[in-house]
Amino acid sequence: MVILTEKIIFRICPICLHNLGEVLHTQHFIIPIDYKLNESYDLVCCKNCGFCYADVKASQNDYDVFYTECSKYIDKKVSSGVNFTAWDKERFKEVARNISGVLVKRKAKILDIGCANGGLLAALKEAGYENLVGIDPAHECVSNVKKQGFEAYIGGIFSEFFLALSEKEKFDCIILSHVLEHVYDIRIAVKNILTKLKMGGVLYIEVPDASRYKDFYKVPYYYFDYEHINHFDEHALENLLSQFSFKYLISSKKEISASSTDSYPAVYVVYKKVSSQDYQRRIMFSPAVRDNIIKYIQLSRDDPVLNQLEKLVDSQETIVVWGAGSYTTRLLSDTLLGKCNIAFLVDNDPNKQSLMLNKLEVCSPERLKAHRGPIVISSALFSNEILQDIKKMGLGNKVFVLRQLNS
Repeated sequence: MVILTEKIIFRICPICLHNLGEVLHTQHFIIPIDYKLNESYDLVCCKNCGFCYADVKASQNDYDVFYTECSKYIDKKVSSGVNFTAWDKERFKEVARNISGVLVKRKAKILDIGCANGGLLAALKEAGYENLVGIDPAHECVSNVKKQGFEAYIGGIFSEFFLALSEKEKFDCIILSHVLEHVYDIRIAVKNILTKLKMGGVLYIEVPDASRYKDFYKVPYYYFDYEHINHFDEHALENLLSQFSFKYLISSKKEISASSTDSYPAVYVVYKKVSSQDYQRRIMFSPAVRDNIIKYIQLSRDDPVLNQLEKLVDSQETIVVWGAGSYTTRLLSDTLLGKCNIAFLVDNDPNKQSLMLNKLEVCSPERLKAHRGPIVISSALFSNEILQDIKKMGLGNKVFVLRQLNS
């Protein structure tokens, strides 16, 4: 049973500016020292509007620096943000189709904020749009986008580059696809975007749908990480955007592919910029996200998969953990994994290799060839792929998988 308490919130509600909330869960992490983000936070629900979010003590600047220096989208082989896989490509095509439904003119000027490696820009080009611009805080991502022939710039919603855009440089459409859940100052973000959108221009926002976390259960606390600090549904987005000069056009729930085997709940909304007299401010309490998250937390607490760790703690057999992502950062802090005898961690992402997690080095899979003990697979999405990698490497180690595998 999830027991709730109330608190005065450090990070006042990013939507309605209320300062009283319910604590739904406290999440802990073991974070690489280079990341400079919070190692724990309370997941809270605003008592005024029902918005659920992480009460982090970091700042917007902390997150801007993180996405500039530590972006996971730099490596195209292990991250979305580029048409590297069939499922990733289809995800971007669907967003392009959604935008095509409200943006008829193919010469419309479109800005993709947080463009990563340009997967959505490529899908929009394929849909016939000609005037495309990307912006991303990671230098290497912008370089990758430019190599594909797109106009792209280093920056973000709060960057000097974006804020300095002139009246002539305004856009017909601005896209925030799986970006707003990572933004600390979401009200300021919306204000900044409003100034760069032409009158009558459209804002497309797509985010994870927190009202359906329970229905897309993967591993314990999967949806609570140090990057994903806002938990929206269409009602929360309405509460946010209705306070500014935006008029609702359309919204819809959807499922997107997060890997070759896993789908992910998402929701998108489209709003049009209107004159100030044409919109009305209204904030309505909605319990949908809160109620679903409480059920999701209970599922996480009851997950039997982690019982495997008891044997490894008791035996203190030397193990290696394959996976150095968000799932592992949670397990090392909040479960028996942190009490196991771990020699080192392994990850395919070269940007994680050489990082230190809880004094454990993250290494290349090649290091496993000298390891004779068990391998513990700790990955929320790619356990099947890691199993295949182990098989291809010809490793005969005993393997523990810390999630229920998809067939």
